[in-house]
Amino acid sequence: MKLFMNRLIVVIKRCALSPFMYVMASVLIILSMLAILIPESEKSVYLPVAILNNDDNEKTEEIVDSLCEMRSIFHFYVVDSEEEMYDDLAQGKANTGYVIPEGFLDRCTGDKKAREIAVVTTPSSGMTSLATEEIFEKIFRYSALKILQTTLEEYGYNDNGENNSEIEQIYYDFLNGDQIYALTGLQGEQYNEITKSEKIEIPVYKFAGLFIYAACLLGLLSFLTDVDNRIYLRFGKVQKIYLAFIQIAVYALPMAALSAICFLAAGIDFSPAKIIFYTFSVIVLSLALGVLIIMLPLKVSPAKVLSAVLPVYLILCFLFGGILFDLASFTKFLKTISMIFPPHYF
Repeated sequence: MKLFMNRLIVVIKRCALSPFMYVMASVLIILSMLAILIPESEKSVYLPVAILNNDDNEKTEEIVDSLCEMRSIFHFYVVDSEEEMYDDLAQGKANTGYVIPEGFLDRCTGDKKAREIAVVTTPSSGMTSLATEEIFEKIFRYSALKILQTTLEEYGYNDNGENNSEIEQIYYDFLNGDQIYALTGLQGEQYNEITKSEKIEIPVYKFAGLFIYAACLLGLLSFLTDVDNRIYLRFGKVQKIYLAFIQIAVYALPMAALSAICFLAAGIDFSPAKIIFYTFSVIVLSLALGVLIIMLPLKVSPAKVLSAVLPVYLILCFLFGGILFDLASFTKFLKTISMIFPPHYF
């Protein structure tokens, strides 16, 4: 027992003095700090749209006002002349311009041919069709209701305005412009989703999975080095396996604990049970790998074999563990290969 405790103290000191453990811990802490300090970036689109209203219809003015008050990716604003509109377009102050002609709304709801709204664009204008639909939806809401009322009056449904509210209710229930022509996701809560703030993703979680496994392998390397130095001659097979498990755990547990602390500090959602299960799994896997290396009929020492393979293996874990590349973008063949590496599951 005394010999076992001496070996355990030696392992703890060796782990505490390992430069690789400090490098991995430093990287994990720095990544967590980046996740905290990097400001949020807004996924927003802002397109100013100029409107010149030459129609003196009171309803047209209401429609233009509603467009200017609308919370959307389009910022509609009124200009007083075509010269002002062209200047704003030339200087980049406006993305697109619209000119509503005189008598436009009366013609939309009357017998005469409607006058067209002029659309003024530049080579740099974008999403003009979407802005046009926003304007058309507002006009449609009024003109379609007006046409409905006029049509009903032609068929004798005329109560001098007493049933106008009923007609409007029928219209808004069954023939609403929002349902037919309005763009989805430009206003309200749906628009807020488009412009939601988010942080640049820092793969702290995946790096932690790689470092916990790398710590296990460093613990295994330490054990195999002691085997080469004939430290465990007085131990039986079961004792050697038990000591190997403890030695790997001494390296893995501090890294797992540090990972949990970093997750808490960076506000990363995680499951403590998953960290415990993953850490225990990679400890057992590393132990099995060590037993396999010792059993192989090699002419060189097991520690030298692991030392030669370890750098390449960790690079492959980095590439196929979902840290550098998104596993969802892998081909079926690469996804199958990535399953060999434990960080894939963390």
